[in-house]
Amino acid sequence: VQLMTPPGVLDDAGSSVDLAALADQPIVTLQPGSSFRSHLERAFARKGLRFRPAVEVGNLSLVRRFVITGLGVAPVPAVAFTPRPRPTRYAMLEMTDVPEVRYAYAVRSGAPLPVAVKHLLEQMSYRKRGAA
Repeated sequence: VQLMTPPGVLDDAGSSVDLAALADQPIVTLQPGSSFRSHLERAFARKGLRFRPAVEVGNLSLVRRFVITGLGVAPVPAVAFTPRPRPTRYAMLEMTDVPEVRYAYAVRSGAPLPVAVKHLLEQMSYRKRGAA
C-alpha cells in the first residue's frame, strides 16, 4: 500500500509514512463497500485510529484527481499505479504499517482462460517478480 500525496504535503516524511501521520490529513478514499476501503478500515482499527475520510469517490482514477487538486492524501493499492516515472502533480510514499493487499485467482480445470485474463495474470506475475 502506498500513500499518494499532493506536492509539498508530508515532504518531511521521507520515503515512507505510517497511519498515525495521517491523523491530521484529509483522506481521499473509495466509497464504503469496496474491498480496499475495508482493508484500510481494518488497518486503522488495528492501530486504534479513527478512519475519517474527507472525500469518498467511486474509483481510483477519481482518487488520483482529488489528490492532484490538493483535497487530501490517499492510501492506494501499490498494484494500481505503475512504477514508471510519476508526474510532478503527486508523490508516492510507502505505507509502513498497512498490510500488503493480496490478490488471488482461481480457474476451473479444463476451461481455457480468455486472452485478456491470461495477459492480466502475466502482468501481475511480472510485477510480483519485479517487486521481490
